[in-house]
This record gives sequence, structure tokens and C-alpha cells, in this order.
Amino acid sequence: MLKIILVLLALVVIVSPPQDLVAQEIPVIFVNPGEELAANGIDTTDISSIRALFDRSASPMSPYAALFLAQGGYVDIGAKIGERVAQILGSESPFAILSLPSYLTALYLLRDVQTIPLLQTSLDTLLARRERGVHRGVTEINDVLTMMVNLGDYSRFSVVKDLLRAPDQFRHPGIVRIVAAYASSQELRPLVYAEVKGLLTHPDKVFRFSAVRELGKFKNHPETQGALRQVALSDRDYTVREEAIVSLFAIYRDFDYVLRACEDIAVDPSDSVSFRWSVNWIQYVNLPNALMTLMRIREKLPEGYRREYVSREIESYEPPRPLLASQELTLAASLDSLISQKHQTFALGWLGDKNFVKELDDGLENARKHLAKGDSVNTYKEVQKVQEKIQKEYDRTQENEKKNKPRDKRFVTTEGYKFLYFNAKYILDRLPGEKTKKK
Repeated sequence: MLKIILVLLALVVIVSPPQDLVAQEIPVIFVNPGEELAANGIDTTDISSIRALFDRSASPMSPYAALFLAQGGYVDIGAKIGERVAQILGSESPFAILSLPSYLTALYLLRDVQTIPLLQTSLDTLLARRERGVHRGVTEINDVLTMMVNLGDYSRFSVVKDLLRAPDQFRHPGIVRIVAAYASSQELRPLVYAEVKGLLTHPDKVFRFSAVRELGKFKNHPETQGALRQVALSDRDYTVREEAIVSLFAIYRDFDYVLRACEDIAVDPSDSVSFRWSVNWIQYVNLPNALMTLMRIREKLPEGYRREYVSREIESYEPPRPLLASQELTLAASLDSLISQKHQTFALGWLGDKNFVKELDDGLENARKHLAKGDSVNTYKEVQKVQEKIQKEYDRTQENEKKNKPRDKRFVTTEGYKFLYFNAKYILDRLPGEKTKKK
């Protein structure tokens, strides 16, 4: 149960499908100025003292005071911050540059009119210093580009592309996210997609991982799903494959490829962490083929811990309840899903006798008709009848097995029971006991 809870907690973060090519502001990371000031004995409730500290530009606390005041919305300090930035950019001192990020971030928080021009000048200066070997400025350049793209300035795409191809010591791992953010520019969108997709074959797994994550923002592009499938099945690093599997699950509901990729990982003996992860994700797919996938994995594994682990998971298996808002089907869709699962269990040999299948079909069709009329009471009754029939035939099947009797033509195996009984239960749990408006 714990493993499913952990998967659910992860899905709370990633399962909501991102809108295709919608601008999403990249977080600008900076120190907490209030904590820094307080740690140095400064009363953060005394704004006049913090203003006085800000005015003392030589003080090492002045940049923190600027950030603190900017967070508080004191827009009148914008002009003086601009002057400080200009002074820093004109200085050749290697120490002056250290305070630049805090002052630029303060301007960014204030959304001051001079922010974009100063960010552009800062970027040019930092790049020039790098060329001269004065200062690499990896973090500072990344921060400046982040603030620029967040403010809608897409003028430096060529710089970003160059940084993607720069040697490791000159490249920040966050650059991939910045590249993807340029897709908000209609003109640059095709170029951005090509850059991000091209990173799927990058030799550095960190860049491939980031590319997979950012590619999810292009969910409506005709090539994205196929590219993610390829990564899920073939990337040489399991963390990258896992990220692609998450995207296929959360964005496309591409369960066939999720199961294929997870099965492939689970039977590979080289990574025990990914083994457990893949087995857990299989169990989050509410399809009979998920249980069949676990059974295939068990057959492929040699005797030992892994095979025993999968056997225990099969023994305790229950289909997952749709708990998240993004997974919550309408009642009508849940009924359709149950009907589909019933036919899948029959095709897999977990349910016997076509006449029995028709009885279940008729009951679920009646439930669907009642639901369409807004009659939740009779919808409940019809689904409950179906569930009771499944329980009755399952009990009879189990009794015959205990007595070593041959299986009747009409039967429900343990595997079929788990899917049909519990998914019927999930529907009943959502139906109120009185007539309601049509959903």
C-alpha cells in the first residue's frame, strides 16, 4: 500500500497534463534576504534601518536590503538599484560582480522599467568577461536569461543555443528549461522544438532527462508522443526512461507503452531500484493487461527475490482506484471502462461463458440508461446486481477448484474477479443513494 501512496504523491505533482506551449514562468532562485539580515542582527521590522542599510552601497548587507525592500514592493528604490547595476557592470573588480545577481533580482521583483535593458547589458557584460577569461559566470548568466525570458524578452535565443553546446564548465543544467521557455515566441517555436527534441540523444543523461521533461510541454506536437515512446523503450539510462514513462502515463494515458517499457525494465537484472519502480507503475494502470504484464514478468524472472516480490504483488493485487482529479472519470465513462474491462477479461480467459458475459453486458447497459436519466438509485441497483453475479460465480469457481472439480463453462478466475468486482465497487462508491441530477 505504501508504494502506491508514494506513486500517488508523485502524480499529484506531475499528472496534470501541461498545456501545449503555454508560457510557464521559471522560478528565480535567490537567498531569503530576511533570514540573511536577521542572521546579522538586523531588525527586519524596522524598514527605515533597512533603507539606511541599502543606501550604504559598500556594505555586504546592502544587496540583501535591496532584495528585502523589493519583496516588500518599495518601488522607489528602483532608480538607485539601476545606478548600482551600472556601476558594477563598469567595474573590472572581480568582487563587484558578486552582488550583481541580488540587485538584478530586486529589479526583476519590482518589474522596474529599466529591468530588461539592464538585464540585456548585464548578459553582454558577463559573456564578454567569460570570453576574456575573467569570470565564468555560469550561474549569473543562467539567472539573467531566466529573468529575461520570464519577462517576455526572447531576443537572445542565439546565445541560449550557443550555451547548449558550450563545454560543461560553461553550461548550467537549467539551460534546457530556458530553451523550452522560448517556445512562447510564435516565431521561435519550431526552432525551439527542434533544439529540445535534439537533446534526447545528448551524451549527458542530465540533458536527456531535462529534454524529456520539457518535451511534455509540446504535447500537441505530432512528433512528441512517438519521441517519448522511443526514449521509454530504449534510452540507456533508467532515470531518463522513467521520466518518459511518467510523461506517457500522465499526458497521453499511453498505457500500452507504459506497460511495455515497465516490463522491459523489470526483467533487466541490472537495476534493483528501477525494478521496484517499474513494478509499482504497472500496478497503477487500471487495465487487465497490467495484471497480465506482472504475470509475464514473473515467468521471465529466475527464482529469487525479484520473482518472489512480483508473486506477492500479484497475490495482493487490486486495480487502482482513480483518486486524482485529473484521473476521475465521469460515471458514464467509468461504466464504459468496466464494460471494456469485462470484454478484456473474457479475451484473456479470466471470465467464462458468452451467455454470462451477455448477462453482465445487459446489466451494465441498463445501468447506463438509468444514469442517462439521472436515476442514481436504479443505476446503483443494476451495478450492484452485476457485482453480485461476479461474486457468485467467483465463489463457485473457487469452490470447484478446492474440490479439484473441472471448471464449469461459466466461471470467474481470481484475476477476472479482481478487475470486475473492484471496479464495480469503485462505481458504487461514487453513486449516492438517492435520485440526483444527471452528471
